Amino acid sequence: TTVSHNIGNMPRIADFRIRCITAESGYAVGDELGIGTLYTNDGSVNVNPAVVTTLKTITFTVQQNYAYNSKSSPFTRSSPTRANWQCKFVADRGW
Repeated sequence: TTVSHNIGNMPRIADFRIRCITAESGYAVGDELGIGTLYTNDGSVNVNPAVVTTLKTITFTVQQNYAYNSKSSPFTRSSPTRANWQCKFVADRGW
């Protein structure tokens, strides 16, 4: 039996995720946030970072830094401390 591994196919769903590895802003170790919960700011407008895919790459672009809403205080903006979060790209190719 032969099954295509779909490497080289355009991902159907692409995501950028961050995982908490040291508690911060109300988030516990193991909590994950996806691209839909992150945002960037150009000084006047908050927008979700754009995720761009090609056959072999996934990228996302932010204005200055990306941020999220604090879990313990939802209306408080926080920027992730790099030492407290891991990040990864996820590509679902549909197989």
